[in-house]
Amino acid sequence: MSRRASGAVRRAADRLGAVLAGLRTEAADEVPLPAAADDEWSRPANALGAVKAVARGRFDDARGLLDRGFERIGSTGRATREWTADITRLPCACVRDEPELGELAAEIVALA
Repeated sequence: MSRRASGAVRRAADRLGAVLAGLRTEAADEVPLPAAADDEWSRPANALGAVKAVARGRFDDARGLLDRGFERIGSTGRATREWTADITRLPCACVRDEPELGELAAEIVALA
């Protein structure tokens, strides 16, 4: 992964972490976070996870993350192993339902 891409992944992960921080409890290290509801920020998070999985050569994990992300938003889309296109489709689909996710989605697309 290039230094630029690595920095972009870090920035996107930091933004995601900031959202997660608002959900944490005092015992966050001991208690797992609840599953995200369908209308939460987490929908594009699967695409970010897929970026990281592809970069690590974990293609089955990337496929699973994308497939679950598409399911979460009610899409019939599935990962085709055309990683750039697949990773781009998921956050773009999320933004159609939640335009306020546009900036995060653009960062994820830039990484794809």
